[in-house]
Amino acid sequence: MVGGSRSGPVMMKAEVLPARAAYLIREGSVDGLRRVVREASTRWGGVAEPVVPVRPDGEVDGWWRQVVATSAVEGLVDVDAGTDRARRVSESFGLPVTTLADIDRSGPTRFTVHPLSLNDRGGPDGQAPVVCCVDGPLWQAVLAGDFTAEHEQEHGDLIGHRRPRTGDEVARAALWGGTFLDRTGDSFGENHAAGAWPVPALVWVVGEDEFRDCLWFWNMRALSSRRFEPCPMVLVPAAGVEHWVGFGRDLAGQLSRLDEFAPDVVVSSVSVPEDVLHGLAEHVLELHPTGEKLRTGVSSSAKPRVPPFTYRVNLEIRDLLIFSRRYGQVEEREVFATDGRVQLRTPSPVAFNGAGRVLLRLTSPLFDGLPVRDVLAGKIVDNAVWRDRSVQIATNTMGVHPLNLAVPSLGDATDVLIGEKTSTWGLSEKGRLAAALTDGTDLSVLLRPTVYEAVVHLTTPRATAYRREMEKMRSNGMSDEEIDEFAARWGGRGERRYDSAAGLVERIGQLAVDPVDALETLCSIGWAERGFEADCARCGVRSFVPLPAAETAAKCPGCRATATYTKTTYSVALHYRLNTLVDRASDQGVVPHLLVIAALTRRSAQTHLLGGALATFHDGTNREIDVVGIHDQRYIAGEVKSKARDFTSEQLDRDFDTSARLGVDTHLIAAVDTIPTDLELSAHARAQAAGLDLINLSKEQLRPTQ
Repeated sequence: MVGGSRSGPVMMKAEVLPARAAYLIREGSVDGLRRVVREASTRWGGVAEPVVPVRPDGEVDGWWRQVVATSAVEGLVDVDAGTDRARRVSESFGLPVTTLADIDRSGPTRFTVHPLSLNDRGGPDGQAPVVCCVDGPLWQAVLAGDFTAEHEQEHGDLIGHRRPRTGDEVARAALWGGTFLDRTGDSFGENHAAGAWPVPALVWVVGEDEFRDCLWFWNMRALSSRRFEPCPMVLVPAAGVEHWVGFGRDLAGQLSRLDEFAPDVVVSSVSVPEDVLHGLAEHVLELHPTGEKLRTGVSSSAKPRVPPFTYRVNLEIRDLLIFSRRYGQVEEREVFATDGRVQLRTPSPVAFNGAGRVLLRLTSPLFDGLPVRDVLAGKIVDNAVWRDRSVQIATNTMGVHPLNLAVPSLGDATDVLIGEKTSTWGLSEKGRLAAALTDGTDLSVLLRPTVYEAVVHLTTPRATAYRREMEKMRSNGMSDEEIDEFAARWGGRGERRYDSAAGLVERIGQLAVDPVDALETLCSIGWAERGFEADCARCGVRSFVPLPAAETAAKCPGCRATATYTKTTYSVALHYRLNTLVDRASDQGVVPHLLVIAALTRRSAQTHLLGGALATFHDGTNREIDVVGIHDQRYIAGEVKSKARDFTSEQLDRDFDTSARLGVDTHLIAAVDTIPTDLELSAHARAQAAGLDLINLSKEQLRPTQ
């Protein structure tokens, strides 16, 4: 698909993934954390579902907020935080919340499947995956998984899990990827990661503060990369691990990784003293201490690290786990679009052997330019929402997903966005004029030097402009004869203004850049016409004569008497006149709107802007909007002035209120002349207060000098 066309072959990428949850528990709730483990063990992707401790005041600490933001979950689940606290957290995160009892029945978190529905079965050694021992401690459950009695009764032997007799069996299974929690990560992982670096292996040691140690390990593992830079992570108790014969050798078997980081292992704990961590690392895990600083990187020539493997204690590695990622198995194919419409049949990239619900995300160049608004996703396909510039659909597991897509144009999308926030709206008079002039016209020519100035100069003045000009002439001491000459030249019978290139230079100054080219440019786009000036001695009127109407012998268009064409030193003077539509639009102040549209379109071809609209909001408020539409995937609106001084404080308040009512992403403030610094600062302050981005356009962007 070329040049933004909405018809032709186009790539369509489909990602299948589970809807994941972040679990809300009371701070310090061991029972709550264990219940999370049991729920996550029955959910595809459960190993990557974070746990959020909620303080008694309903607040969430900064690190746990960052964990949720990085995890990109679909919703929250209240385990035992409490209704009021959960609601408060939901509002602060901007994510829907459901109760644990309804996790599979309501809200976006229900769109997942039991790990039994995945075709990939068994651990890496072909044996049944391990969960914690019968009545095992919390660290075992966090490391390997667990089930409620109801879960085991419901699925029975189908779960195919194994409960070992000792804790070291649980830990060894975790090292080999043989736990049931590992099963929840089958066919699940990142298809894209930006900023994922190699990370040292992590051994987390559980001490007296069992809750915090287990919570930290769970969330560190949930953030770790499952596909691009996976690293061994294991949880062990501080007491008893010294009796695990050969456990250090088992760990060493996982440490022969490419030499792109150091140290080999980080041994951490919230509650275990560092001297105990050193003893465990050296005497049980058979690691060697190092003073080498944390390092990471990627090297094409890196060789596997070899013993002796090194360690440091409580080294901060959280930043290495905060990277941008996209989850989902991918199917990509070329489809054919007809005016934005696509009949899509995409095979599922994940094979399921049971019924369930999943998320399907679609990405395509067809969506480029559209703002990320759910109302637009719903126009593409019913009940869709946006996620990471993709259209996300909650659906059922199936071998092939048949979909009919209808991608709106930027113009249609603009109509939808304005209509969403208003009771009625339509183009203003300026908007209708702008639409007429925009259709089929390359507005970028307006950004050429002197073109805008030429339009302004050729615009027929209104009566008020006549009066101001004549009063100015009188105040400057001009004679009655000179004033009468002005009136005869520009008033007369109300004929549209016209002038020569010399007249344009006289008006705007000798520094005008190529005035003839500017006037000829207006003719090339049909905005102006060429002609001569007929000077009639009989009626005393000077008239514009379009070139096609020029006769060999000059005649007055009014009285038809013989006249003369105005001459320069060497030839007849060529004059220019705007067509009636452009003349009226310029008189109404529309051309600055078109300048803004041209400048933004030059920045991004994915731009569709209306040059004026009238809107009535749901509370009955009526507003006129100078510019509104879509620019570079952003919904924008704002005000345009010829003179920046016309932006009063009251005007700015009204403009930002209008943008807030429209629900735009970006507010625009534009003036053809220079916007002073104090006005810019005032606009930025209002934009920040309203939570809007800001675009400032002024002389530098709209009126080039060369």
